[in-house]
Amino acid sequence: MKVLHISGDALVGGVESFLITVARNMAVDRTSSHDFAFTAEGPAIETIRLTGAQVHYLGSASHRHPRALHLARRRLNQACREHKYDVAVFHNYPYLVTGFADVLWRRKVKTVRYFHNETNPSSKLERLVRLIYARFLDLSVFDSQFLLRCMPHANGTVVYYPVDRQIELTAEKRNAIRARFTTPPEDPLVIQVCRMVERKGHTRLLRALATLKSVRWTCWIVGGPQKKKEIAYFDNLKSLAGELGIADRVRFLGTRNDVAELLAAADIFCHPNTYPPEPFGIAFVEALQAGLPVVTSAMGGAMEIVSEQCGFLVPPEDNAALADALRRLLTEDRLRLNMSVSARARGEVFRASVQLPLLNAALKTALASG
Repeated sequence: MKVLHISGDALVGGVESFLITVARNMAVDRTSSHDFAFTAEGPAIETIRLTGAQVHYLGSASHRHPRALHLARRRLNQACREHKYDVAVFHNYPYLVTGFADVLWRRKVKTVRYFHNETNPSSKLERLVRLIYARFLDLSVFDSQFLLRCMPHANGTVVYYPVDRQIELTAEKRNAIRARFTTPPEDPLVIQVCRMVERKGHTRLLRALATLKSVRWTCWIVGGPQKKKEIAYFDNLKSLAGELGIADRVRFLGTRNDVAELLAAADIFCHPNTYPPEPFGIAFVEALQAGLPVVTSAMGGAMEIVSEQCGFLVPPEDNAALADALRRLLTEDRLRLNMSVSARARGEVFRASVQLPLLNAALKTALASG
């Protein structure tokens, strides 16, 4: 089975991490091959190309730019003619469906829509998909049971993201990484890895840590602004750390391509996201696979990933509960160690070697439809 993934985003985020993981792990299940097409430029394209996978750049698929859309449709048609794809997967965005579904149908390519976030059913494009383009779609896939429940009229299957297994470091290498960011080897290290958007809960983490000044800790904030509107948010976080009197204990590492090493050098993963809930959360799985207890909000996809054996699910917006969970993990070494062992075991469920065959099996049901 030859699969083409079509994405409207190529920045560094959950969907892109998913696609990169698929590209890196195709040898896990040789019954299927996966190629990739993007309608936007970004760092994910080059990362996928470096795996040896086939990448097509289609250009803009926006209906507001009809000439660009026409060219993108021609490029997709040519790619299908040359590579003889069996299944195409639209990742989330409705404009991909309205822009390309009929092109794929004419090429006799089965089509799947993979939902990564809740959609707005009242939007013009979503209405178009339901009323006109749904007949072209052979399967819907959701990244969590939570997301499927959010869309009660949807009919589809749930496949969790496949996630690369994280690396392990020697004590010498771990200390060397910490030293690069002036982090003492004996300090419990709290890490958060995500994009610079407010719902990720950076301010909640900083405020919680500010109540724990009497406890030893260092914090790494990994992620930097990728869009212009995120620059002010990033700068405000730095200012907040100063206002709270913890700037000397918080390191803002920016966008990194060595996240696996950074997670392996840490002790606790904290991602106290706010509303709206996140449907899945690759960062949670990456942290678990690195052996990090996870502290996050009890909502969304995190409820399917984090258990009480490997972390704390605190009530959303309950800052006191968040600070208490962090305090326990920072001060109770045995608790942190036990949760670390459980975290690795839980992370195994989401390995690429487990989830990628499940994804391929779901796509084959689309191939068998009709």
